Amino acid sequence: MNRTMDELARGTASLSHARTPPPFQSSIFPIFLSFLCLAAAAAGAEPDFDNDGFPDSAEQQLGTDPLDPQSRPTLADHANRFLAWWPLATNAANGLGSGRNGFVTNGAVFAGQSLVLDGVDDYASFGSSLSVTGSLSYSVWVKTDDNPWLARLLGKFRAAGNHREYGAYFAGDRRLWVFFSDNGSADHGHTILKVSRLPVLRSGAWLHVAVSWDAARGANGLACYTNGAETVMLDVLCTDIASLHAGPANLTLGAYNVPSGARVEDCFRGSIAGFALVRGALTAGEAREFAALGR
Repeated sequence: MNRTMDELARGTASLSHARTPPPFQSSIFPIFLSFLCLAAAAAGAEPDFDNDGFPDSAEQQLGTDPLDPQSRPTLADHANRFLAWWPLATNAANGLGSGRNGFVTNGAVFAGQSLVLDGVDDYASFGSSLSVTGSLSYSVWVKTDDNPWLARLLGKFRAAGNHREYGAYFAGDRRLWVFFSDNGSADHGHTILKVSRLPVLRSGAWLHVAVSWDAARGANGLACYTNGAETVMLDVLCTDIASLHAGPANLTLGAYNVPSGARVEDCFRGSIAGFALVRGALTAGEAREFAALGR
């Protein structure tokens, strides 16, 4: 099965409605949320019944119990796991200021506080240094006006030389496909490939996607979330791999499997914002936090 994994998605079923994005939108990076909440509680601007430093309104939105101090948002507690965060509001710089800045190609532009891609050959690249051999998660906001065929969202993936690591794409029926490989191939025995049971992408609406993989749990450790809610995923190729391939492919957004000097295929058309890459597996609550914080 030495072929691009997303070929399996071609020609799938028809579109149905996805969830509506949450109303709360913010440009604040998630690791700063705890400081904002602590300041609000200390100033008395928001009630905090359990005195855990998070106002009751924030806990209600994030799905934690405002009456239980042990039930609280945790994303900010693990800031050291963030490999990079690219707001993509006006450029492809890493918002954490630790290098790993990206660059855009082929006429991609920034507009409306997001990266705008034409679906022909635009994409952003973040270099080849972001390989993670263990558990890995990512979070990103996307919006499309029209992606009638397969659209590659992101990937650290190059088919030539078997350097597939991880990636995600939308099929023509707007379902989400995600994959991971432990040896760079697309072969059975080395690959996790799953697809959402229902379409998740809707024209003209922002969609938050969070993908989390816990290496210790193999194929069962893959969880996907859209707009903060866990999405039912169907098995396509599911092997209990315990690590990821680390290769020379660039991490790219809006495309992947970008060949040197050749035409880019199956690019995403629309807007992308708030892309974060995290070492380790996100919990369901942390995925909700990302979604609630907005773009």
